[in-house]
Amino acid sequence: TKEKTPKLIGDINKDGHVDVFDLALVAIHFGEQYQLDQPASAPSIVQGSSSGSVSLKPEVEDNTPLVDVYLSAKLVESLKGYQFSLSYDPSLLSVLGIEDGNALGEDCFSFEPTVLKAGEAKFASVDLRQLELMKSPIEREITLAKVVIKIHGDRDEALSSLKLDEIVLSNPQGYRIPVTYQPIEPTMKAYRFSLSQNYPNPFNPETWIPYHLAVDSHVEILIYDSTGQKVRQLKAGWQVAGDYQGKNRAAYWDGKNKLGEPVASGVYFYTIHAGEFKDTRKMLMMK
Repeated sequence: TKEKTPKLIGDINKDGHVDVFDLALVAIHFGEQYQLDQPASAPSIVQGSSSGSVSLKPEVEDNTPLVDVYLSAKLVESLKGYQFSLSYDPSLLSVLGIEDGNALGEDCFSFEPTVLKAGEAKFASVDLRQLELMKSPIEREITLAKVVIKIHGDRDEALSSLKLDEIVLSNPQGYRIPVTYQPIEPTMKAYRFSLSQNYPNPFNPETWIPYHLAVDSHVEILIYDSTGQKVRQLKAGWQVAGDYQGKNRAAYWDGKNKLGEPVASGVYFYTIHAGEFKDTRKMLMMK
């Protein structure tokens, strides 16, 4: 006897996958009634004729490992639902959560699987309202979702590891909206000289001191106690222009003086010398 292929629960359109199209079809027929002799039949999924684009846009702020990455889309027709899959290097970043953007209304159903492989993230959402296709399509930019990530290593390297592996968009008829993907592109930064706040702060016993260099410079950081006595000299040497923010790039202090002895609790000051640039900030050792 021929073995029967097991049916997937939730595979409304019987295409062998449970995905956003099934959610869209359920939403389209939500609340409708069928006669017992007239079972519901889902329309076949066909390739749509419209087009658009999607892209990942990180919103980066200095001195924080948390970064909001927005999944943005430019579309010319109504959106019923979407799903996407991300991959990334788990040694460089972690995904803390995914939230709906402004693409769908308040009456939407969203789902984020929790059992995934390391370095993977998935999300799906569908609008439960009855929608119609746009009569006069106009290209508009919308935010599908916000992905909250935490950087563990170098920020640029971490963001470069974040990739959109799959993106599926459905229109109100349950048809696919074909789109192109624009990956995160490294941006040329206009670097500046600045000294940032150490982290963690207060600290015990170690801390990192981030900074920016506008041009290639010889860098050293001097640490003083509250009386103005020099406690430690951190020699970074000659460094190229750029951001020195992550723990593998920022200056590191182990909380010890020049004799290798742990310093006492209290207020300390650190001063950077980079070419002609000089700046000072305060930090707190708390045991």
